[in-house]
Amino acid sequence: MARTQNPEEPIRVIVRVRPPQSGRDDLDVDSLAVRGDTVQLIRKQRTFSAQFDAALDGEADQRSLFSHIRPACEAALDGINATVLAYGQTGSGKTHTIFGGLLPDEQEGEERTGIAGRALHQIFEHAACAATCGTRVMVSASMLEVYNETLRDLLLPSVDGGHERPALALRESESRETYVQGLTEVPLHDAAAAVALIRRALRMRAIRATDANARSSRSHAVLQ
Repeated sequence: MARTQNPEEPIRVIVRVRPPQSGRDDLDVDSLAVRGDTVQLIRKQRTFSAQFDAALDGEADQRSLFSHIRPACEAALDGINATVLAYGQTGSGKTHTIFGGLLPDEQEGEERTGIAGRALHQIFEHAACAATCGTRVMVSASMLEVYNETLRDLLLPSVDGGHERPALALRESESRETYVQGLTEVPLHDAAAAVALIRRALRMRAIRATDANARSSRSHAVLQ
């Protein structure tokens, strides 16, 4: 899901269908197909169809997906608040979609790079272009996780070298803006520094093995 404060297009819902996993026979679905912007599912001789702003089948790569997210990034660069949210059940591919190419022990490669990596490169390409016109663009990042309804700073070094970090509090400013008190904010000068920062943060996320994934994220991660 991509959201901006553009009144003409406040929310866009984009569906990505993960390819069937080998060895999984518990889905109880006869067929699943993407036709244009419609997803059609057949189960027990009943057909269910739903239409979205865009729909991508299992053959769609990370580059194709980002073409639908790019307008939200461009809106942010124009000063409009923009949010990209990945939603789905465990093992549906949320982490790969957002943080592909940045995950611990994952092979690097442009074809694996997810939304976060591509958005960062777009931001710093914009900053470099602006610099040629004498405009300085300052970029900083924060990253936190929401785990068991607790906010934790993924950029804050732990005291004991493990994953435990103090819980943070959600506050509201006098201007009624919501913020996380005490959240670390790191200035970034190029895409390489941003990628290194996210890699470090992702190593701190709460994970465990599930039936769908050997390394399944058990928290909600927020990068801003």
